[in-house]
Amino acid sequence: MALQEVVIKTIAGDEISSDLIDPMYAFYLSTIRSRAWGREYLNRKTFELLVERFRDRLVFVVAEQAGKKIAGTFNVQKGDVLYGRYWGAIREVRHLHFNVCYYAAIEHCIENGLARFEPGAGGEYKQVRGFDASPTYSAHYLADPRLGAAIEQFLESERVHAESTIDWYRDNSALKSNTPPKD
Repeated sequence: MALQEVVIKTIAGDEISSDLIDPMYAFYLSTIRSRAWGREYLNRKTFELLVERFRDRLVFVVAEQAGKKIAGTFNVQKGDVLYGRYWGAIREVRHLHFNVCYYAAIEHCIENGLARFEPGAGGEYKQVRGFDASPTYSAHYLADPRLGAAIEQFLESERVHAESTIDWYRDNSALKSNTPPKD
C-alpha cells in the first residue's frame, strides 16, 4: 500500500507488547460502534487479559500511516490454523480492510507453514476472496428451559436455511473441483 504510505505489520506471540492493547481495543470499538448490528461484548480488560494469558496464540495485524496506528485485526492461532476476528479502523483507506484482514493473514499462514486461514463468520464478499462457506458451530447453556425451547425452535429453521445457503455457495464456488463427485 505504498501509494497511500500505509505500512502493514504482523505481530505475533512474544512480539505483542502491552502498548498494542489500547489501539486494538479502539479498532474493535470503531467497528462495533459504526454498525447497527454491533454489540460491545468485549471490554478493554478482555484485551488486556488475552495479551497477558494467551499471547502465544495471538497474531495482530496492524496498519500504520504517518507513524500512527490506523487499523488492525485480532487473530488467534491454534495448531496449524489461524482464525481471523475483530477488524477495525479509525481512518478509512481504500482496500485497507482486505489487506489487513485477509492478505496479511494469508501471508502469515504461508510464512509459518499453517494449513489454513479461517477468516471469520459472515459476509458474502468472502467467497469472491476465495473463502468458501462452511458451517459454524457453538454450544450454549440456557438455564431457563422456556428460553431454550424458543431458541431451539428458531435454530431448527435456521439450520435448514444455513445448509441451503452453504450448498448454494459450494455449488457456485470458484474453488470447486471440475471432477464429478464420487458415489
